[in-house]
Amino acid sequence: MREKIVHSATGITIIGAGRSSVRQIARAVALAPCVVAADGGGRTALAAGLMPEAIIGDMDSLSRGDWGKFPPERLHKIAEQDSTDFEKCLYSIDAPFVLALGVTGSRLDHSLAAMNILTRQTEQPVLILTAHEVIFLCPPKLCLNL
Repeated sequence: MREKIVHSATGITIIGAGRSSVRQIARAVALAPCVVAADGGGRTALAAGLMPEAIIGDMDSLSRGDWGKFPPERLHKIAEQDSTDFEKCLYSIDAPFVLALGVTGSRLDHSLAAMNILTRQTEQPVLILTAHEVIFLCPPKLCLNL
């Protein structure tokens, strides 16, 4: 079992290095106030005026200069390369729900990887928010009246 780095009684907002507006981030944080950054998402969080509770990932997107902007105890390097930084965040947190921004990237393979993670991650509900979509794993049975 993997050690949990962040525990929250409220929702957690995961901020990735992909495109997210300050407005989107602020709206997510209003609902899920505990902020965790996925590697380079630490820079995005700082640009939005937020100090993440933790920066989790393989740290290949943060420069040594970026590292100095965060308290050392908040930097959590997970070197294994069998998962994305988003997935590393998900398996390292304990919260009732997660809102994730900037985790799909601008390439289709990044978006598919983020969606695939939802099928394997079952500890808490996760909503991936983009500028135009809300992505989530549907329950096995779902009826939508159109």
